[in-house]
Amino acid sequence: MNESNVALTTMDNPYNPFTQFKEWLSYDIQMGYFTCELLARTVKNIPHALTDEENNFFIEEAIDEILKDEYVSRQGKQIDYIKVYEKDFDPNKLKVNNTNK
Repeated sequence: MNESNVALTTMDNPYNPFTQFKEWLSYDIQMGYFTCELLARTVKNIPHALTDEENNFFIEEAIDEILKDEYVSRQGKQIDYIKVYEKDFDPNKLKVNNTNK
């Protein structure tokens, strides 16, 4: 199991989902991606009272399932999802087209 927090984001979201969650979420919803909802629908039967490490395992498993498919936003735009880890998150590796940080 990876001991770092893991998240699902899109290649065009300029915000860090770990340290700028409000901004990240606002951008995600504004673009019509609804990534948190997709992840919540994909996570399978997580037992209660898990450690953070166990919780991250189930989340990462769901993220890997999501990455196997292609998704289109409600506006008809293809969504380029990527799995990122908090310990090595580098926003410079993302395709950021938004200059309003």
